[in-house]
Amino acid sequence: MGTGTGDMIRLCLGAGLPEPTFSIRGGFLTTIWRKANENQVGADKTSGESSGKTEGKTEGKTEGKKVGRTAAKIIQLIRINPQVTIPELAKKLGITESGAEKQIRSLREQEII
Repeated sequence: MGTGTGDMIRLCLGAGLPEPTFSIRGGFLTTIWRKANENQVGADKTSGESSGKTEGKTEGKTEGKKVGRTAAKIIQLIRINPQVTIPELAKKLGITESGAEKQIRSLREQEII
């Protein structure tokens, strides 16, 4: 009892992943990283860091799944700053907050993020 946070950190580090991040945004949020696979676009496969590159002019691929240009940009921004908020994403992309939420919901449903 009371060892869950320490266990998550230890297990992530043991798997070669960065430590999880913890934050409070309308509730408690834990971000646990995945290893990049060879189909990920713009990622250094050993560190998971973004190189800022996407495939194609209007769409990219991530984890073997096609995503639109806006979704690819969202993924890139989240890689750069995992703590980025929906209003910040919307402002950086020039879209509405509801548009950003819709993109994020779709990426979550596809298990990309």
